[in-house]
Amino acid sequence: MVQISFALPLALAGFAAAQYGAPAAASSASSASSASSAAPASVQTVTVGAGGLTFSPDSITAPQGSQIEFHFAEQTHDVVQGTFGKACQPSTDGIYSGMLAPGKVFSITVNGTDPIWLYCSVQNHCQSGMVAVINPPSSGDSLDAWRSASTGTSSSSQPKAVSGGVQGPASNLPSSSGGSSTSSGAAGGSSSTGSAKSEAAGRGWAMAGVMGGVAGVVAAMMA
Repeated sequence: MVQISFALPLALAGFAAAQYGAPAAASSASSASSASSAAPASVQTVTVGAGGLTFSPDSITAPQGSQIEFHFAEQTHDVVQGTFGKACQPSTDGIYSGMLAPGKVFSITVNGTDPIWLYCSVQNHCQSGMVAVINPPSSGDSLDAWRSASTGTSSSSQPKAVSGGVQGPASNLPSSSGGSSTSSGAAGGSSSTGSAKSEAAGRGWAMAGVMGGVAGVVAAMMA
């Protein structure tokens, strides 16, 4: 009878582990997966050339690390980063989308808080006032002054190669280092793998609990 009294608690403990161990493990894995999922970066859209030679909106406030997508609407346009004081001329190592047809998208990541002065270099678009600014200064240089200077120039120039962003579908976004469109996908894949491993571990503990319970019952009967 002493042996039975010890064996029965072992059996009950084994069944308890089988019943409650696996759901707890799965729940923990699910919570960890949810906690590890980072919120996506904010995305703003600028339409290029819709209804005329315009960026819409032409003045954008974007925090560091946020994303901007330039959606090309009508005709062929480009997005060129310039330097205030040198209207319609590209800055060194600035943003350049390349000449894109309607339906294309150019995506950038804002890596700082300094003003980014933009224009379209196609034909005489810059001279027609097709300019914009990201993070305009609170005083001093203004979008109106940038536009006025551009209309007073006789020609436009552009860089030789795409830089500062990526061409592609909407939300094909670069990271602060130049390209991050795979970061969220990679994170998602890692999370799914981790969840699957946690569920497998939970099933292993459940099976161990069942075996422990069976062993306990057998020990009780043999006693």
